[in-house]
Amino acid sequence: DEFAILLPETSAQAAAAIATTVHVDLANLATQANAGTPGFTLSVGIHTAQPGASTTPSEVFEHSDTALYQAKQAGRNRSATYAEETPGPA
Repeated sequence: DEFAILLPETSAQAAAAIATTVHVDLANLATQANAGTPGFTLSVGIHTAQPGASTTPSEVFEHSDTALYQAKQAGRNRSATYAEETPGPA
């Protein structure tokens, strides 16, 4: 499953910190529910639209999705932040 969280006026660093908090909290809940073994992984793609940039909502989702696939390709259960030079999924 995939879902999006939009964080208006949030820097990439703050978004990464929020992603880390979600990672830790979900892992703790899953571990408690599954007797010590998490039953899932969480990969997060982060994209920050720069103030004044002409980024469309579609581009925000596309860039976030590119970062998500980068996180999955790097081993899953992690976060990745989109950069303009980030190549798309293969």
